[in-house]
Amino acid sequence: RRVEWTGGALLARAAAFREGLRRRGLAAGERVALWAPNLADWVALDLAAFAEGVVLVPIDPRAAAEERARIVADADPALLVVSGEASGAAPPGGARPCVALAALAREGSSWSAPRPARGDEPATIIYTSGSSGEPKGTVLRWQNLEFMLSHTEDRLAQLTGLPAGAERALHFLPLCYAGSRILLWSALLRGARLTLLRDPRRLAACAPEAAPDYFLCVPLILDRLRAAACSALSARVPRLAPLLRRGLLACERIERGEGRWRDRLALALCRRLVLDRLRARLGGRLRGLICGSAPLRPDTQRFFHAAGIDVYQGYGLTETTALCTLDRPHAVRPGWVGHALPGVELRLADDGELLARGPNVFAGYWRRPAATRAAFDGEGWFRTGDLAEVDAAGRWRILGRKGALLVLSTGHNVAPEPVEEALRAALAARDGAWAEAQPVVFGHGRPHLAALVAPPPDAAIDPATLADAIEEVNAVRSPKEGIHAHRLLAEPFSCENGLLTPNLKLRRSAIAARYASLLASLYEEAAAARAP
Repeated sequence: RRVEWTGGALLARAAAFREGLRRRGLAAGERVALWAPNLADWVALDLAAFAEGVVLVPIDPRAAAEERARIVADADPALLVVSGEASGAAPPGGARPCVALAALAREGSSWSAPRPARGDEPATIIYTSGSSGEPKGTVLRWQNLEFMLSHTEDRLAQLTGLPAGAERALHFLPLCYAGSRILLWSALLRGARLTLLRDPRRLAACAPEAAPDYFLCVPLILDRLRAAACSALSARVPRLAPLLRRGLLACERIERGEGRWRDRLALALCRRLVLDRLRARLGGRLRGLICGSAPLRPDTQRFFHAAGIDVYQGYGLTETTALCTLDRPHAVRPGWVGHALPGVELRLADDGELLARGPNVFAGYWRRPAATRAAFDGEGWFRTGDLAEVDAAGRWRILGRKGALLVLSTGHNVAPEPVEEALRAALAARDGAWAEAQPVVFGHGRPHLAALVAPPPDAAIDPATLADAIEEVNAVRSPKEGIHAHRLLAEPFSCENGLLTPNLKLRRSAIAARYASLLASLYEEAAAARAP
């Protein structure tokens, strides 16, 4: 159901929620948990909580019941607000006060000046996804938000080149995440016409009408758009597939500064005959996409660039108010996540871990002093847990999670993410529909790497082609990074089967536990094959 709101209507609704919070006796600093999908009322309550100094604790509507219950128990909110559209399951919270989102509003109040807030006061508590353990509440202060919004507002202006009030934005990622909320507030501050989607699967259907200038996405969404475009091309006009490959190669050469007139002509023809259809299906106005949450493959980033759609990568965590780096227009390097934001300091520890310091770094974890102390080194630098490198121009690249580092029984250390990315790229090069394949590499304490490969949701992978792709990867990587055992799985990883987090990251420990016997048999078979 499509509902349109003006800016005035949104403020009036926020005023109604402010009155509802007052009538419930909520004072500044008290916590209110919100469990709801992307709705205009979600945004209105968020604005109301800020204006009253109430600390909103958003809960992902897709989170499993056990995780929701843990978050509510840990946050201990004075009030739990739920939407009937959040889930068919009973809301978390037990006997604590609970109210329906729509029922909280009390109409008839007018918007008044927000309560003044000190910079060091908590503004919101956002729980991490819990992909490697118990979810922790990240306390973000007003000064964190003010710093970040000043930079994201400026960057949106650079990205679109449009004056405030002239932009159109599409928003479909859950508002409970830091990056999603930062972009929401930035769009509101710039007076953008904002289309909110409750279901990311509606992106392709709604984009033509929304006609956005930009939207925030995760790599998996771009992989799916790319796979759909390649599948449609193969089905509709298969003879144009070579033109697409030629155009993408030309785009890569042009990026490296090696392009000639033939490359520029090939890219122009590829856009005109193939890739302009993708741009049209996304509304025809796109000036750029912002991508974060996980590494984006360079070939996927280059695919959109070839279509005339720049993809700007950002890097950050909930603890850094969503961002530490963000690509600058006209300074994008595929596979890298841009320069540090002004005012944010980044450096590498001796072991290669990326450390961050600045006004974007959080105050600490809610009621977890030991975890807060462990998150910082002795000089006050926040330990991101990510391995990284920096180029001569100051752009950063994320190499993988420090905690995911595999130590083989040979003594070699291997970061799994680059190996997984190489295999995904090799599969995508063979068939664009395979861009959504999800390889996971294992090998901690083992003599070599083994890979489990989950197929794309809507495409089958030929086992012989997978074996060929693995041989290609092994041929260009060092022996310690070679994949010497593999298995093609029957089903994709998903949130529903518990193998992806709600923001679509791999749950490595859950995958390892689910397929423990399969992994053991792979290593046994490999050992037997090597035995004399």
